Amino acid sequence: MHTPGLQNMVNALANPPPPAPATQNLPDARVLIDRKMMLVDKSIESIENIGNKKRKNLEQIMQVMQYRMQMQEQQSQGQGQAAR
Repeated sequence: MHTPGLQNMVNALANPPPPAPATQNLPDARVLIDRKMMLVDKSIESIENIGNKKRKNLEQIMQVMQYRMQMQEQQSQGQGQAAR
């Protein structure tokens, strides 16, 4: 079975085009790099915020679980004393 689309993909992967020559001047290139750096910085801040939120959520979950464990221990101690 012949699949022309697959053959084109194989050719594109096997023979990538040469890299394009630098067509921008230095000031334009610096502006581009600055924009990309700002984007990366924003992405890092976003990831840090997400990590902080997840950490706070985990701490809250741990507090609830500890509270529930304490309540369970108190109930089991109360039942053990009632049986005596």
